[in-house]
Amino acid sequence: MTQNRVTVTIELTGSQFQLLRSQAAKRSTPERIVKVHNLIEQLVDRALTPMSNTQYVIAHRDLSIRELHSAGLNDRAMARKLQCSSNTIWRARHRLGLAANDTRGGSHSNRGA
Repeated sequence: MTQNRVTVTIELTGSQFQLLRSQAAKRSTPERIVKVHNLIEQLVDRALTPMSNTQYVIAHRDLSIRELHSAGLNDRAMARKLQCSSNTIWRARHRLGLAANDTRGGSHSNRGA
């Protein structure tokens, strides 16, 4: 079954477009070239796909971790604020690509070293 497609025009700043183009290039392979419109289509699909309760909780926690991390909190302090283990924070921080903040206070920043 073929769905009717609608063309939508969006306005981006030059820097937004360059960032999207850079992300598209990173996701491209010799077998599959990814373009900016592919990324936007994926975002629309993701926005229209309901999240499970678990996905919602993780997404909310990840946002909180990013905010607390940018405020300078270490893993242990973030864990106390979010009422979870410092191991959970460590795993999420690594998945999100966030470096350890000040390790005083028991952060697990030395793991794997």
